[in-house]
Amino acid sequence: MLDSDAARDLSAVRSRTQELIAKAFQASDPTLIEAPPSSGKTTSTYELAATVDRPVTYLCGRTDLYDEARTHFEELPLTEPHFNSSNDSIDGDTTDSTKTFTVIPSPHRDCPSFQADTPGDETVLRELYSKGYSGRKLHYMDASTAPTPCGDECPYLQKLRGIKAAVESIDILIGHHSHAHRAEYVTDRIVVLDEFNADAFLSTYPDPDSKPIDDPRKVIPAFLEAVDGAESAFPTGEFQDLTDILVKRNDADAVAPVIEWFKSNGASRSDAQDFDFINHSLFEYDRDHLLAPLLTFSLFCMRRVGPQVEMAPHPEANLLDLWEAVGLNPSLRVVRDRNTGQMNVFRPPEFRQAHQVIGLDGIPTPALWNLLLPPGVTFNHKQVLTKSEFLTYLTEALDMSIVQIGSGMHHYAGGRLSPQDHDRFRAIKTLENNRFPLISTKKALQQYREYNVIADFVTQIRNFDNDESNLEFEAFKASNYASVKSSNAFEQDDLGVVMGTPFPGDDIVRLWAGLCGKGVDISGEGAAKTFGEFGDQIFEHLTHNQVVQAILRFGRDETVYERGGATVYVSTKALPTWFEPTDTIEVRTSEKQLAVLRELKKAAVDAERPALRFRTAPELSNEITNSADETEIATPQVRETLESLIACDIATVRRDHGRNGADLYGWSADTRIQQLAETHVICGDGHVYITSNDWPQADAS
Repeated sequence: MLDSDAARDLSAVRSRTQELIAKAFQASDPTLIEAPPSSGKTTSTYELAATVDRPVTYLCGRTDLYDEARTHFEELPLTEPHFNSSNDSIDGDTTDSTKTFTVIPSPHRDCPSFQADTPGDETVLRELYSKGYSGRKLHYMDASTAPTPCGDECPYLQKLRGIKAAVESIDILIGHHSHAHRAEYVTDRIVVLDEFNADAFLSTYPDPDSKPIDDPRKVIPAFLEAVDGAESAFPTGEFQDLTDILVKRNDADAVAPVIEWFKSNGASRSDAQDFDFINHSLFEYDRDHLLAPLLTFSLFCMRRVGPQVEMAPHPEANLLDLWEAVGLNPSLRVVRDRNTGQMNVFRPPEFRQAHQVIGLDGIPTPALWNLLLPPGVTFNHKQVLTKSEFLTYLTEALDMSIVQIGSGMHHYAGGRLSPQDHDRFRAIKTLENNRFPLISTKKALQQYREYNVIADFVTQIRNFDNDESNLEFEAFKASNYASVKSSNAFEQDDLGVVMGTPFPGDDIVRLWAGLCGKGVDISGEGAAKTFGEFGDQIFEHLTHNQVVQAILRFGRDETVYERGGATVYVSTKALPTWFEPTDTIEVRTSEKQLAVLRELKKAAVDAERPALRFRTAPELSNEITNSADETEIATPQVRETLESLIACDIATVRRDHGRNGADLYGWSADTRIQQLAETHVICGDGHVYITSNDWPQADAS
């Protein structure tokens, strides 16, 4: 790893990043590269992929990154082949001297029937897709059930078949993390996963956003009924419903015929697509689902891993051979919440067939990355920088300033906002004399829009691009934590604001810990809340690390740090212990504190000579009480406020200069006042006071 001097040198960090990735390309063990933003990890991957002898599959979580990869490969230059529609072969010259690359197709992007306003039924297709049917399978269904007028001539199918036929001659494949499920895209190839993307592999049942029925409490009984109707060897007399499974699954004699049935018929989604007794209709009350066999089988294999959570296959249950015998990837895991019945399926790819697997991440959690690999295999974790040098790199190599504004954790996942947020936004806009891009939780952004925060403070986009799907609202540069991951939408912004924390909820922490085979013991409340040693790692990944990832979205483009770097305001203390802001400011709007400020300022303006600018604490207390505002404030509170104003250079004091040795307080000539409409922002050494009241005119700047 680089030392502190090298961490200040951007070229040294980029050179080290490229070196580690090059070694990973040649290594035999899966490698996880931890590299900071702007270190060139993605660009280095492109360049290395174009030079190595082994074919490469580059997978990322955003479709807009496909175009970025294509642009890089065209500039290198490489050849992107075209597929002949008549025989699905590659057109053009692809000799051994020419490296080739192509983007893996997706039905949502490449199939006309999946698009709105086409002859196909987009809604029906997307609902069947959500029930587990692959894009390819949908094209060969009965047209009356899954209308795909594009048929066998579909551009999606043509490219899919073309890649499969010529995959050995395609040097670089570009796609989504989920494409790693297809064996031909990973077999004997170097597979690069850019960032950890859990969404590509994790499915929740029931899914609140799914229209088709996918609740295990409904689809599992439907599967048992369908098996019974098919007169199969499945012991439906013994297991007629979900309760029977949960009550009798530890009875080895009763379960044995079930295991034999699944060994003969399979439990995977691909197996289920060929089951005649599973219906693929979209009738409103249809409970058939392609993952029902997997969900059913997993219940028979589950063991408890902690309070409320059970998992299959349990790491200590010695079930991996059985898991493979029924056609399942040994890395596949199913977790069930015993209280709610919710089931989560984690389906990582079959990476045992890959020549090498490389992970790229800015702030990785190795325990979660290891979930992608076969049991017993872990990533070899390599760091470009230590955590202690990470901030040195950000503040000196990238010239980034991170300003903490707000002292709370601000868990905004539920949408409950801090009452001071509006004042914080006003302070930032005044301090920076500009609008700003904003990252927060989805629910918080919705409330900000209702309160006109988005319209009043957030950067506007003059030429809005509809493809900017990571932005929450049209024409405004605001994004939620989930959408901003791996996004380059803010890379050229030298100002940004991150508000609140994406608090995941206890059940999500239990889920990910359970997938790792660990239970969590929750204790404490608020900032003292803990999930246990391992659970805290998961919690920090889901909260603290996501806040840092959001901060790092800003100013990533080289032009930003060449012109002075980015400034990012952060309104949450949910940051890793190794990540400290470069500056901290507090926003204060207390009526009594502002009353002291007003009287102190008034005394400075009205004074006929300098000596009359000063007041004792009792004098200020009387003047405030007798003012038109009629604010009552005791002398001790005035004195306490004055001392805090002195500490931040807004006020000054002459000790023992008043009558009977009293302290005299006055307005500091160095106080900075900025005005936004009718709002005054008074700044001093990390403190910002906001008032919308009229102020006496003065020459202070």
